Amino acid sequence: MIVSSIMNRTVQSVRPETSVHDIIDLIVQHGFSGVPVVDAQGILVGIVSEKDILRRLFPSYGEFMEDPVSGMQWDLTGMKKGEVEGLLAREVMTTTLVTVEEKTETIKACALMTARRVRRLPVVDQSGRLTGIVSQGDVFRALLKYATQ
Repeated sequence: MIVSSIMNRTVQSVRPETSVHDIIDLIVQHGFSGVPVVDAQGILVGIVSEKDILRRLFPSYGEFMEDPVSGMQWDLTGMKKGEVEGLLAREVMTTTLVTVEEKTETIKACALMTARRVRRLPVVDQSGRLTGIVSQGDVFRALLKYATQ
């Protein structure tokens, strides 16, 4: 079984100049955990995940250890929210990406997700153009269906 048989071909993506505010709206509206970022030619350049946004809202472990009192002041996080929402996708996105192609074996996609601790894999063609996305849930359902046949 290959990725093309289970991937979602209808993918919501954003451009590098999309605001984090708009990305948050998209994530909340559709229940996504992340959104691919593509350039004008549809080439995948990054992903903005919930984790990427949360990292900007809350202090890092090092920052917290330097000043635990400020790290516990949740009203500061509220003030930081407006600042973070004004950032652009290119400023918060993860650019070190794990991707697969449509011909990738599903079990390999599953192994990549597990090893890299990611919940979704963008599916790209040989030029890097986004053609779909495959999630842990897609892989889980496919492998479960295969195992029970």
